[in-house]
Amino acid sequence: MGLHLDAGERCTPELVNWINAKFDPNGNVDGYMFSRRTFFMNRWIRYGGHYPNFHLRLYRAAKGRCEDKAYDQHFIVEGSKEQLPVGIDMIDIVTDSIYNFTMAHARWAVKESQEQLSAMQQVGEVNANYRGNAIERQRWLKSNLFERFPLFWRSLFYFLYRYFFRFGFLDGKQGLVFHFLQGFWFRFLIDAMILEGKQNKKQ
Repeated sequence: MGLHLDAGERCTPELVNWINAKFDPNGNVDGYMFSRRTFFMNRWIRYGGHYPNFHLRLYRAAKGRCEDKAYDQHFIVEGSKEQLPVGIDMIDIVTDSIYNFTMAHARWAVKESQEQLSAMQQVGEVNANYRGNAIERQRWLKSNLFERFPLFWRSLFYFLYRYFFRFGFLDGKQGLVFHFLQGFWFRFLIDAMILEGKQNKKQ
């Protein structure tokens, strides 16, 4: 079994306790999904649909891999999977400054826009299934709802949905900054790059 943690991520005490007390590396489960607690400007972002947010990070090395996508990749496992209860989480300190946060998202916006403009768009290997697990359902919503909305409107609707309908405003001032930048500005930037790319192709 291998545990994958990105830079800025670490295990909560609850996850460490589960690994030490209940995890069976020789059991029948090939991959485990657990939620991620996002911390932004020293605040846990708990609303806006951002928690719980499940990821598959603990898996049998021989059966797991990262899907081949330029952006928004997930780990996939060919075998049985188990979703751990909410609370047995990992922590993600998403940035150490607003500058680094926006610069990183600007780079990711380039990758996402290029992928959507490509005639050979990488759809990934996650099975987009509304009735599937949390990761499969999230991929279905993105590919079947969000990406079919008109450019720019979708970023506006997504922010309004996160901030008001999913109670993102309860995350305080830090949440306003996070949900606006990550839920609106980032997605708007992607759409602007897509529009620019389409215009360049016509010319």
